[in-house]
Amino acid sequence: MTETLIPDSAGRTLPPPTRDRVVWVWAAASFLAFVGDSIWFVGVAWAAVNVASPGVAGVVVAVGMVPQAVLLLVGGTIADRLDTRLVMVAANAVRVTTLLVGAALWNAGVAPVPLLIAVACVFGAADAFYLPATSTMPRQMVHADDLATLGGLFQVVRRAAVLAGSALGGWIAATQGLVTAMVVDAVGFVTISVVVAVVLRPRFPLARSAAEPVVRAIRTGVSYVRGDATVRTFVVTLSGLNVFVGPALSLGVALRADASGWGAGVVGAANACVGVGAAVGALAAMHVRPRRPAVSGFVSLVLQGGAIVALGVAWLPATLGGAVVIGLTAGWASVILSACFQRVVREDQLGRVSSMTMLSDYTLLPLATPFFGWLAATTSVRTTAAVFGACMAVAGLWGASRPVIRAVAQPSVRSGTMGA
Repeated sequence: MTETLIPDSAGRTLPPPTRDRVVWVWAAASFLAFVGDSIWFVGVAWAAVNVASPGVAGVVVAVGMVPQAVLLLVGGTIADRLDTRLVMVAANAVRVTTLLVGAALWNAGVAPVPLLIAVACVFGAADAFYLPATSTMPRQMVHADDLATLGGLFQVVRRAAVLAGSALGGWIAATQGLVTAMVVDAVGFVTISVVVAVVLRPRFPLARSAAEPVVRAIRTGVSYVRGDATVRTFVVTLSGLNVFVGPALSLGVALRADASGWGAGVVGAANACVGVGAAVGALAAMHVRPRRPAVSGFVSLVLQGGAIVALGVAWLPATLGGAVVIGLTAGWASVILSACFQRVVREDQLGRVSSMTMLSDYTLLPLATPFFGWLAATTSVRTTAAVFGACMAVAGLWGASRPVIRAVAQPSVRSGTMGA
């Protein structure tokens, strides 16, 4: 990518994201927020296990997905209507308040399980508004040709933060307790809120949707997706991808390791392989510019389907190799396809359409994981991994073969417009 400085919509010159001070401040603050989140998730899981049964602990960890799923489309309509920074800062204010009040109540001896459930539900509701809003921010900050570079940078930042936060979270949970995890997470949210409010001044303000009742706004978004073949293909394909790979990684590797007598260490090693592979794939996506990026992204998912099949093979090198390939293809595809998605969706619909693609993670994925377990128990881990891998490969082939996907090309210049 050229290092030439290009004017933004206000006539200012913008460097590429990797040399943009605003982007680096944003990335650093996001790193702290991601670390805090990881510490919190480890802390709440550890606390739930210690104060309740494993079954109740599972409910505590998962219950936040319910309000998130219910309110996600509402959050998408708000993201399209209101100032992005306002929504993000407001959602973070709710999170910070919840964490600090929760910490005080925990110290006061309030019943732990109801308290953890209440905190998780408030967090889920806040996420339903925060996530669609933050999905619109990249398009407001960088040129169209720099979206993949920005996405790759944040993919690496997130992976590194999860690794650091998980390790630190385990230590904090074991030695300092849940209150410390809450306070650390709150500090992360305050940091990113300050950066969003002070540093992230939108360079390419998005067109906003007209004010209308929420239900009607959601219907408008659905009608838009139905009427635009390119956007519809992205939404249908991207909505189902985690349904195939998520259960294979979260449950399939554990089942394979148990059936083969490899031990729990293999599960951790496989997760590490995925994380490292994803970082490498994201870095590659930052520097390589395929002529037909959307096609390359979907083709990589065909390879990912083969890697999912490898997870079920009773041969350790195949399982770990499959995990590496899943990471590489996930890093590449998520960066490339997200950048394409950002460019093809109409500005005043970006929040709603993003929320539609996120919704499957909170509706279909919770159903797909137990189905994976049932099918593995009924047949075998190898057969189940083959079925899920074949579904992923078919989804990737279907996406890559669509004429509207083949027509999505790189922007001809760093101008914020899409070339085709």
